[in-house]
Amino acid sequence: MIVSVDIQLNPISGATDDKLVKILDLCKHKGVPVAYSCTRKELGLALYGRFMAQQPKASVVSVINITGFEEVRS
Repeated sequence: MIVSVDIQLNPISGATDDKLVKILDLCKHKGVPVAYSCTRKELGLALYGRFMAQQPKASVVSVINITGFEEVRS
């Protein structure tokens, strides 16, 4: 899982930061690796590109299946 480094605290219960804490806890218990990466804006641009009407933002990205990744790298 890739997590952006600039997620802001939200005083509302159940907001993004609360959900992220739950997701990170699940990752820890399941042994899922977590990487902290760029900002939300940079992560959104990496996923969606620069050609959208609004600047995309993403807080978390999950890589579900890496089958074939080794073939692409070589």
